[in-house]
Amino acid sequence: MSEHTPGPWTIKGPSRGGTTMDDGGDYAIVANEQVIAEAICKTAASTFQPAEANARLIAAAPDLLAALERIETWLTNQPLDQLSKHEMLCETRIAINKAEPSP
Repeated sequence: MSEHTPGPWTIKGPSRGGTTMDDGGDYAIVANEQVIAEAICKTAASTFQPAEANARLIAAAPDLLAALERIETWLTNQPLDQLSKHEMLCETRIAINKAEPSP
């Protein structure tokens, strides 16, 4: 299996549409100024919320993976008293917040 595109990943959108290939509402997932994926999830003529939520979750993937890898290392190799619980929780919360919708 090949390596994934390194993060950070961000989202751009929604697209404006107006072409035969794009009716609007699409979200691009971008890394290093290159589109690496698109989230297209149209549930009605003008409803694109699932696409935005999916794009946020996809864009958070590298951060979520990194946080989980740190948690795995901690759980398997580090004594509890040698790890900064606060730092781990902050890193995990940043990744989770990136994936969740803004209030």
